[in-house]
Amino acid sequence: MSDGGADGIIIVLFNSVKATATTHHGHHANPTPTLDTITDEAITYRRALTSSTGFFQSLASIFTGFQAHNHRLTEESRIYPESTIIDSLNRDTTLFTTDDRLVDHPFGFHSIFDTVIAPRKNTTVDENTIHDSIWVAEQFEEWIDEQTEPWLAVVNFNDTTNDFTVRPEHRTVDNETRRLYNELPDPWEFSFYAEEEPLWKLNAIEQLYIDAVNQTDAALERVLNSLSTYSSSDDTALVITSLRGMGFGEQPQVPGALPPIGTSTSVHEALTHVPLVVKPPGYETQTEVDRPVSTTEVAQIIEKLANGMDPAVEGETPVTVSSHKPSVEHVTLAEKKGLPRNIFGPGRAAYFNAPIGRSTATIKYEQWIDKAVVQTIYGLGNDGIIEGEINPDIVDGLFDYETQNIGDRWRDDIETTVDSLLVEYEQSSM
Repeated sequence: MSDGGADGIIIVLFNSVKATATTHHGHHANPTPTLDTITDEAITYRRALTSSTGFFQSLASIFTGFQAHNHRLTEESRIYPESTIIDSLNRDTTLFTTDDRLVDHPFGFHSIFDTVIAPRKNTTVDENTIHDSIWVAEQFEEWIDEQTEPWLAVVNFNDTTNDFTVRPEHRTVDNETRRLYNELPDPWEFSFYAEEEPLWKLNAIEQLYIDAVNQTDAALERVLNSLSTYSSSDDTALVITSLRGMGFGEQPQVPGALPPIGTSTSVHEALTHVPLVVKPPGYETQTEVDRPVSTTEVAQIIEKLANGMDPAVEGETPVTVSSHKPSVEHVTLAEKKGLPRNIFGPGRAAYFNAPIGRSTATIKYEQWIDKAVVQTIYGLGNDGIIEGEINPDIVDGLFDYETQNIGDRWRDDIETTVDSLLVEYEQSSM
């Protein structure tokens, strides 16, 4: 990396790839061999957490560097270029995507970039053209060799959203599984919450999802291979992450909370824990960071790469995650199905490291409406869980909107509850 920063910066942005759906986080089917190979010579943040489970909230956090409870942008808001890290970079910027929400939505994400490459509306398209992550990679292949000035490209892969349709070479499930999914109403999550569909179908749907993850990995491979003919490939940086994960009925920890299904409002790890891999130019070391880090740090990582600085970030703790405000459409659908409003939360969580003896464990404080638990999610297994009622005042003062910190009352509650957890753990270990 030159003193002036990386010549090119690629931000590979998955829409909804959860960490545990990747090879380097242990998935048994090896769905992401390309991403796994990249981690051999990159910085891997093994406990990366999205700021919000909301699509637009998370998107805004990644490119502004602010937590969702600070920027307070939703799908009803508009993001302005000057509020993002992209606007401060003195380089050409291009967005590659097939997701209409990034191109046509009033949120205005497309306005951040000099150029947007996406399927054109109202034009004749060859019937053999498939607009998926492979198509996005093909557009990048055609674009890359024409670049002569410093640039940044956001390459968005959307296959893990919508209907999980993949090309034949990435298909492992049978037609019966596809039929099960096709017969579900859209959005399918609410049919499971209303107990109109049996939960066992989620296991089948997850196989479709893993095929979609595998196809995005194949697209990632094509993007990397296209760099082989690019004159400044040795001076190109790579950042890979996801807006959020995807739930398939995993067991919730908070009493009364619903299991995460699809991209619901849960703050379960299935939705909050995402991949984050950073490869600076010329980096040849395998580095793994085990402390919790928010994807809000991506903005700082981009800035450092653009200015020739070490992109490693410490990350502030606690790392906070919030559920997202449901759309009017989803609220209306839930009401029609007779579902209670509290299926939308609110849910909040905070992650931080705590010393226990000679080791360090990652502690998660999770709150769902008026109940909360403290859980050790790394380092000690899931053996230490405390649950109970919480003071409603703590919910009201959950986040301090005037600063980038969680509210003092919530912080005090976390410290008190975690102290109890540590005492209980130490007593059980004696």
